[in-house]
Amino acid sequence: MSSVEDKPWPPVPPDMSYDYMAANELLEDPCRPFIVHQHQLYKTKDGTKVYKMGGEEREYNFHRAAGDCAIKTHGRVLSKMPLNGMIDYDGYFMELATPLSHATTTPTQRKHIIPEMVKVIEALHDKHIIHGDVKLENMLLDTEGHVKLCDFEEGLFEDEDEEIWEGNVTWHYVSPNRRRREDDLGRDAPPRKEDDLFGLGLSIWSLYTGQVPFEEIAQDDLALREVLLRGETVDVDLIDDGEIRDIVKGYLRQGGARI
Repeated sequence: MSSVEDKPWPPVPPDMSYDYMAANELLEDPCRPFIVHQHQLYKTKDGTKVYKMGGEEREYNFHRAAGDCAIKTHGRVLSKMPLNGMIDYDGYFMELATPLSHATTTPTQRKHIIPEMVKVIEALHDKHIIHGDVKLENMLLDTEGHVKLCDFEEGLFEDEDEEIWEGNVTWHYVSPNRRRREDDLGRDAPPRKEDDLFGLGLSIWSLYTGQVPFEEIAQDDLALREVLLRGETVDVDLIDDGEIRDIVKGYLRQGGARI
């Protein structure tokens, strides 16, 4: 949780208190007492929203700043500490959306969705926001079928000092260039636009092929590091559409892939 010092109590809608949220909004598991787990999603009883538990208010601020590039938000959940009166941030609500995947889309749908994936990342960058964790799992289809982004906890504004970034990375979506920067820094490297574009290339590849990038070594940091430092990447020849294959190759090259 993170401290919130600029909000009145009780919260002003669409923000709400944690107690109100737990009592009135969430779809509880009837088989066991209601327990909220950090960073998990919980659907509301009316089936229109999900609650993302935990994280930092910085993520929520990025989500809001992304505007129509992101799935719509519906307010924060706040709690007041009884001993010191401090107001804490407990998560936020966002619109219920459809996860984007190979299994839930047809070839014809994918041909229409891929340009939308490109468009949403380009629009986000036009807002001078770097997502920092572009992957298929962080792309959703809204109720009108448009691609929207979620999970901005690794984000960075383009003009921010990289030293303030304290995020993490999804290892098998890291670009070769970012992996090299990490070796130079001795820690996780802050994201750059080229890293988002590399993640976009992998996301398109994954949507088209139904495969997970580097699945066989995704949990082996040392093996993955060696592969990335050599500039190796996924098998783009699994994409049998020449136009889409060239799009993917272009984005992967921007992140340092040698193909």
